[in-house]
Amino acid sequence: MDLNDFLPKKTESIPVIQKDADTEKYDRIAATLCEKRLALEEKLKDQTLLATAREEHAMDLLLLKESMRTFGVTEVDYHAYIAYKEHEGGVQLELF
Repeated sequence: MDLNDFLPKKTESIPVIQKDADTEKYDRIAATLCEKRLALEEKLKDQTLLATAREEHAMDLLLLKESMRTFGVTEVDYHAYIAYKEHEGGVQLELF
């Protein structure tokens, strides 16, 4: 069985939530997804993590990135979220 069978297929479509149409809802969803991604990336940094757990977390991260694309959360949004969080040291309600 090929690993590509488990990876989501690329689809070019309009995001489920438009940033301009419903900013509040988009920000809540984006913040939640960014928090989950940040937590998964932190887990993957753990050097004592078993190989099987590392593979599971890596697969979860790939699926989460696909979910972020589905909701229109870009890499720029994610890195802006991280920068804001590091700068403010608190929970972010708006991405910009």
